Amino acid sequence: MTLHSASTMQLLRRIMPIGGQYPYDFHQEQKSNKTFARYFDLEVSHRFFCSGREAFRWILSQTKITPDPLLMPDYGCWSALAPVLEKEKIPFELYSVDKNFKPVCVPEQLKKAGALSLVKYFGLVDHSAFAAFAKEINPDITIILDNVPALYDLRGAGKASPWADWQYYSLRKWIAVPDGGLAVSMRGPVEQEDDIALAPYPYEAPWQEAAQMKFDYLFRDKTMNETHAARFWDLYKTAESMIKEQSGGISALSARLIDTFPLADFAKIRRKNFLTLQKNWPSDASEIKPCFTALGPEDVPQYFVIAMPEKIRDSLQQYLFDQEIYPPVHWPEWNGYGAPLARTLLSLPIDQRYTGDDMHRVLGAIQKFAAGQGA
Repeated sequence: MTLHSASTMQLLRRIMPIGGQYPYDFHQEQKSNKTFARYFDLEVSHRFFCSGREAFRWILSQTKITPDPLLMPDYGCWSALAPVLEKEKIPFELYSVDKNFKPVCVPEQLKKAGALSLVKYFGLVDHSAFAAFAKEINPDITIILDNVPALYDLRGAGKASPWADWQYYSLRKWIAVPDGGLAVSMRGPVEQEDDIALAPYPYEAPWQEAAQMKFDYLFRDKTMNETHAARFWDLYKTAESMIKEQSGGISALSARLIDTFPLADFAKIRRKNFLTLQKNWPSDASEIKPCFTALGPEDVPQYFVIAMPEKIRDSLQQYLFDQEIYPPVHWPEWNGYGAPLARTLLSLPIDQRYTGDDMHRVLGAIQKFAAGQGA
């Protein structure tokens, strides 16, 4: 790979090895084995959408909770959810989330609520006890589980959280697809008609070109000069902006691609990478601590989440950027929504693209930063 300028490096921030968009090789024919529905044991209690946001919107249309408010956590992906609540004119109230990612919600809020939204943060936070408490306080409350960070909870058609009336998921946060969301009813069958789009969506072409460019750059040793980098970044941003405005079912492209991935293998890699970081976390990085220190036998983590003082969070993120490691922030404050908790967190990528060597490179970078900070 040949790079020619500092500006090229800036443009390539989202294409480097640890973090960023998933690559995909469209030059190699991928055989469809109908693995998705079989792996997750899906039958008739689900419906596909173009995004998790759209699945959430549809669930709200099915629950008919108004005029009673929907209880929402202050810590969540507000850039995706707030526009839905505002557009659908859903009354909502916020509850706090503590440093262990648990709800802080008083009985008075639960008594008057029509529905309660819970988030399975990073695929690792169990809300079963709180859900039982909420139902005891208000037996009629509808519980909606945001499983966007917990795709593998879809196994057994969502049976890991039978206490939720509804669950919703996002596919593109986990695998290389241009779109894809899923709503699951724990109440019984749902109408599945028209849940696959008949015509291509406008973001499919730019996403596909960007995914192929990234694959060629990473795995075919193709040169990425400044012009190519600018092209990639433009494609990526275009696809991202378009999907935010899209409604409807999953694209036919994504519906085909989801059946080509070795999902069980991906789960094993995520678990292995998480445990590599957890078992080898540098003891001298005392100000930078893992938020989760263990995995349950069925847990498949989304990220390896770390907490630190707010005063060093941005400098740590920038330091990792400089090492070509790109941890996102979950979730930045948006239009006045958000939680202070987000200012102290970073999410280290651990997905199927990475090896144990990659994890040790991350550990080395954390240790060097901590040494420089005197942590």
